[in-house]
Amino acid sequence: MELLKKVTAAAHTLGAIIIGLMFISIVAQVIVRLLGGSMIWVEELSGYGAVWSTYLGIAYVLRQGRHVRVDLVTRQMSPRAQEIMRLVGDIACVIFSIILAWKAIHLVGVSLQVQRLTPLLGLHVYWLQIVLPVGFILFGLEAVADSALAARTLKAIRE
Repeated sequence: MELLKKVTAAAHTLGAIIIGLMFISIVAQVIVRLLGGSMIWVEELSGYGAVWSTYLGIAYVLRQGRHVRVDLVTRQMSPRAQEIMRLVGDIACVIFSIILAWKAIHLVGVSLQVQRLTPLLGLHVYWLQIVLPVGFILFGLEAVADSALAARTLKAIRE
């Protein structure tokens, strides 16, 4: 559990660094344009950075309990019913993560075989896609950890 927490935090930190680098490169692009130059590759790189920062951050956001939730109904429920809904949501996240991680691994494998390159930067697409299975695996593991916590809380409420 502690290892997962550290890996999730490291992924979050890397995502934050990527966002910082995106900001710096976009500001540099604006300055270069004002001076009459061009850095057209920044747009492509920023798009990939947005994808990477998103998938590196989803597990951390789940750990922090900050994912968007529609709690209009659950706020009206008893604490036990709220924990049951939390557990059901976590199980759905685990199933979702397993399916998407599996599909993402397949996608990366296909991209590896095809050796497709990005339009401007000429990077192998599989290097950009590798974050998809990593993000979904971390997200799924965090959902498993959260469901274990919800189950323990349910048990304590019952007793």
